[in-house]
Amino acid sequence: MKIGEINVGMVTRALDFYHRFAYAGLSVYKAPDLGDDPGYPITMFLDRFEEETYTDSRRKVHRYILRLGNSMYRFMKFVLHEHIVQDEYFFTVDTHDDMFKGSASESEEIARIRQFNSWVKEMIEELWAREQLPTTASLKVLIEEQHLMRREKPKNKTILVVDDDRSIGDAIQLVLEAKGFNVERLYDGADAVEEADPARHDMIIMDNQMGEMDGLEALEVLKKDTPRREIPVILATTQNLPISSLHHADAFLHKPFHADALMYFVNHLLGLQQSDNPDSGGTQSGS
Repeated sequence: MKIGEINVGMVTRALDFYHRFAYAGLSVYKAPDLGDDPGYPITMFLDRFEEETYTDSRRKVHRYILRLGNSMYRFMKFVLHEHIVQDEYFFTVDTHDDMFKGSASESEEIARIRQFNSWVKEMIEELWAREQLPTTASLKVLIEEQHLMRREKPKNKTILVVDDDRSIGDAIQLVLEAKGFNVERLYDGADAVEEADPARHDMIIMDNQMGEMDGLEALEVLKKDTPRREIPVILATTQNLPISSLHHADAFLHKPFHADALMYFVNHLLGLQQSDNPDSGGTQSGS
């Protein structure tokens, strides 16, 4: 949905549903002041959000957040941002819980918090989708409408997409298949460590923030394994990670990203010609 079409009423409803699951309806939650008229465009109140917009080598990628937390974890975010399809905006929940590593004695507590955060995110986003609020679940329709589904000639390359957010994974798969690639799907870093195979996979596109094993952990295991270290890996994350932690990645995409940035790195790492726009740039430099 274009940002000019998103009004205060939509955001207020989205925040009410967030409150319902994140805090079980308790009064500890305080909504930002978005005015009295639900018909006002949300663009009038973007100063109420924290802006995490950044500029890649060609254009801005817009992201606006509210740090609302939940009853167990105060860092969870409500997010309004672009992702994959340029100029189209969605609501999403960023659990923001891959930023810490606990000691062995704390691992059970961390796992419990992450499990709760994942459940909260899933429940909120499912309700938003049922209420026809703009979510990443609508990405498939948008990609089809914007003709990103135009089929190119098969490239005889298979890309393994690893992301526990099924809507995002679906969208990435559609873009890649439209560009002539075969796609296999997994949903956790531990599965990628188990299944990644240089005989089948020409590339891996992997999210960082996942449940059982995050992308950085999976990447470290894969790059230590001689048969599989040559598979190029694009790591995607919402975090501003230090360069030292990304040395195993062949390229790094900051979430949210546009489809042309994704394809720039895919074609570059596979030694393929950039078919749509040879000047298009990625969100971060490859290693």
